This record gives sequence, C-alpha cells and structure tokens, in this order.
Amino acid sequence: GTVEIEFDVTNEHVNSSEHLHEGCIASLIDMVTSVAISAYKTNVSIDLFISLV
Repeated sequence: GTVEIEFDVTNEHVNSSEHLHEGCIASLIDMVTSVAISAYKTNVSIDLFISLV
C-alpha cells in the first residue's frame, strides 16, 4: 500500500545537532510501514533494526 504522512518537527524532536532524533525516525518508519502492510494483512513489528550514519 501507500502511506503519506505529515509530521511537525519541534524542538522536542531534534537532537543537539538540530536533526530529527533517531528515535523519531525509527518510530515513523515503524508506523508508516505497519499501516502500508496492513492493507494486505494484519501484522506487528517484532524487531526493527536501523543503522544511521
């Protein structure tokens, strides 16, 4: 499926470098992929590994 989201980034969501916090990125990826996949079947994430450089 296709999912489109909007997310207002505030100071609470950024790290000391003023970039979106990695935890927010991981949560957004988890939520969006879960919604997209749910168009086909019900599931939940049991593991999410993200490597940011």
